Amino acid sequence: MIKHNCFIPVILILFGFTFSLFSQESKKNIPPPPKKVKGHVQVRPGGPMQETEMNVYPVPVDVPAVEADQANLKDDDLVLGVVVDGEAMAYPIRYLAMYEIVDDWVGKTPVAPSW
Repeated sequence: MIKHNCFIPVILILFGFTFSLFSQESKKNIPPPPKKVKGHVQVRPGGPMQETEMNVYPVPVDVPAVEADQANLKDDDLVLGVVVDGEAMAYPIRYLAMYEIVDDWVGKTPVAPSW
C-alpha cells in the first residue's frame, strides 16, 4: 500500500511547475522598462539648454496585426484609427505615447500614424 505522504511532494512540484508557466506567460505582455539617456534640451521655448535625463523605449519590430477580438485592449482604451480602401487598423494611444510614430502598411498603402 502506498503512503499518502509521498503524494505531497509530487503535488507541490506540479503546482510549482504550473505556477511558473503562468508567471512566464504573464511576463510576455509586460513591456521592458525604458533606458535612461542624458541629453541637452530646452526645457521651455527660448530658454537655455539644460542637461536632462530622458526615457528611451526599445522599438518593437514586426509586431503582428491581430483581429480586434484578439487584441489586448480594454473597452475604454483610446486608439488612433486608420481606414484605407475599407481596411482598418487601430493603434493604441498608450503605445503611440511611447514611440510617437509608426511605420506601417494598410493593405498596399504606406501609412505613418503619429501622436
